[in-house]
Amino acid sequence: MPRAIQVCYQTTRLDLPKMEGKRKLIRITQGILVKCDPSIKAILAKINAENGHDFIIEDIDDEHVLVKSAKHDVLKSLLKDVSI
Repeated sequence: MPRAIQVCYQTTRLDLPKMEGKRKLIRITQGILVKCDPSIKAILAKINAENGHDFIIEDIDDEHVLVKSAKHDVLKSLLKDVSI
C-alpha cells in the first residue's frame, strides 16, 4: 500500500430512535475510513467514477473518504495498477 494512504478501522454503535408505525428508510453500509493525500484521493475518485461509483460511500473532505468494506481490497489493487 502506498505510504500516502492510511486506513482507519472503527466500529460504531448507532442508537436509533424507535420508529413504531413508521416506514424504516435507513440503510446501513459498512465502510472503511481512508486518509490519503489529495492527489491520491483524486485518483480514488477517478477509479470510482470509471467503475460505476461502486467504491466510495462518502467523500468527506480533502484527505478523507469512506469506502465500502466489501470493495476495499479491489480498490487497493486497482490503485496499485495505476501508473502515474
